[in-house]
This record gives sequence, C-alpha cells and structure tokens, in this order.
Amino acid sequence: MSRSIKCSVPVEERLALQDLLTDYCTAIDSRSDMEGLLACFTEDGVWDGSALDLPRAAGHAAIRDFFEHVFKNLSHHAHYWTNFRVTRFEGDSATTRSYAMGLAHSHDGRSILAHVSYRLDCVRKADGWKFTSFIATPLMPPPDTPRGSAQTWTGVTTPTVYIASSAHSIISSA
Repeated sequence: MSRSIKCSVPVEERLALQDLLTDYCTAIDSRSDMEGLLACFTEDGVWDGSALDLPRAAGHAAIRDFFEHVFKNLSHHAHYWTNFRVTRFEGDSATTRSYAMGLAHSHDGRSILAHVSYRLDCVRKADGWKFTSFIATPLMPPPDTPRGSAQTWTGVTTPTVYIASSAHSIISSA
C-alpha cells in the first residue's frame, strides 16, 4: 500500500496553512466576501479549475471576475474540506493537498455537489500565508453525468463535468 507524501512541518505552520484554506472556504461560502477571498492569494496568484472545465484565473482581477459571476448566481454555498496534508515545506513556501466537497444552490433552484482535490502552493508574506497556485481537480465523476452537457448557474455557459446532484448537472464560469 502506498502512502501520500508527508513532510515535517512545525505545528504552528501547519495550523496557519489550514487557516488559509479555511479562510478561502469561508469567503466562498459567504457568497459576498470578495476581499476575504482575494486576501488568500498573492497579487499574481492563480486559481485553476481547468481540470473541471472551469477557467484558469491568474491575478486578483481575473479571480475577482470569475467569482463575481459565481457569487451573483448562488443562493447558498457550503465547503467541507478534509484529508489535509502538507506535502512540501521549505520555510517560507509550502505545498498542501486536501479533499473538498462543495454544495451549492443557485437562485433558480438548481443544486450542485462537487468532490474535488486541492493542490495548493503557498508562500509566506508579511501578512501571513497566501496561495500562489490553487488547483482544483475532480476526485470522482458522477456516473450519470454526461461530460460536456451545457448548463448555467454562474451566468455563463460552459461544459459541465464532474459536478452533479441527483437529477441536475450544473456548473459554469465567467
């Protein structure tokens, strides 16, 4: 049986890295805390959902543009993350991995359930840890969801993949 890569990291640094992920999830779940969301990223940080057929947003302006569409179209959102592991720690830079489950409802009544894996490259700045790269990849595609069906709930149509709830398969991006 193989094990995930682990590395030695001071407890206070591990907790600070976990807090960064919690801050991100809390900002997304608020559906309005754009400044809190952007504070999790370096100015040139990248949010990459391309493995989910979502955009790759580089820099605060692109991240803001994508999530403004997401926030505008959601009535509810909740993140749950687990299996957090620091896989690289080098003083002022680190890489972590975790799983996440995201649940959301759109204003038009549709719902999503997403099971993803996060790979987070982080750097320590004067005001704390920040993401330089946030990569979301699918953990498991739902068996009844055809890849490529187009639905919208964030305002712009894009292919749907790996995200579903019973009868609905919905996701889109800016």
